[in-house]
Amino acid sequence: MRIWRQIRRIATDSSPSPPRAPTKSQKAMSGKYIVVFKDSATTEQIDQYVEKVNSNGGEVANRYDAVLKGFAATIPDHFLASLQGDDIIDYIEPDSIVTTQ
Repeated sequence: MRIWRQIRRIATDSSPSPPRAPTKSQKAMSGKYIVVFKDSATTEQIDQYVEKVNSNGGEVANRYDAVLKGFAATIPDHFLASLQGDDIIDYIEPDSIVTTQ
């Protein structure tokens, strides 16, 4: 379900946005985020961000390359602030567990 929201958001939203609070049907996972890059980002640029996250106290758990460009990671607050507003990043969203009813 989350992937379709992301695809729809990529197709309709061209402005970067700050991390969003989880909705009622989501359970936030503390310090975990999904970072999605713009289509123009290269694999090498994303690799650099993965290294930056890992070297600043975070940990990249999953990498996404097929449907969208990005990764899921645990990111410390002090480093998250430096990622926000970066031109190559499309959006950053808190990772969460989505349930239905």
